[in-house]
Amino acid sequence: MENKKALITGSFDPPTLGHLDIIKRAADIFDEVTVCLFKNSEKRYTFSEETRLEMLKAICKDIDGVKVYSSDKPVVIYAKENSIRFIVKGARNSVDFEYEKFLHQVGNDINPDVETVILFSRPEYERVSSSAARELLRYGLDLSKYLSPEVIEIIKKQK
Repeated sequence: MENKKALITGSFDPPTLGHLDIIKRAADIFDEVTVCLFKNSEKRYTFSEETRLEMLKAICKDIDGVKVYSSDKPVVIYAKENSIRFIVKGARNSVDFEYEKFLHQVGNDINPDVETVILFSRPEYERVSSSAARELLRYGLDLSKYLSPEVIEIIKKQK
């Protein structure tokens, strides 16, 4: 039987509790999960690639079957090169869903062998986003409902 591999993508600036929930749920469904930090040349990041990778590795270290990498290749090309057939995305609302649907359709033009699986956010994570976490961080507010203790600790070391 074929090993079911999944890819979870993002900029993870920073990785949130919502991201972590999707990663854990995907790990329960698939045999292997690759969490990959993809670089978007049009985006300005708060945290360096190295720091974001450190954060991802910290939150994923105890989840069986999960590996963490980074790439600057198109997602569907990365998936094909690594024999990954499923891309797992989280959706908090209809806007996220429509955006992920659009990305799936574009990706399908490039590599029709890759399927997108959407996991809907649990209610407690519907308002959690990296941009909201960055805004709280900017004002020195409590991050505990948005970020894991490991990520908060890495951020504190950055200051």
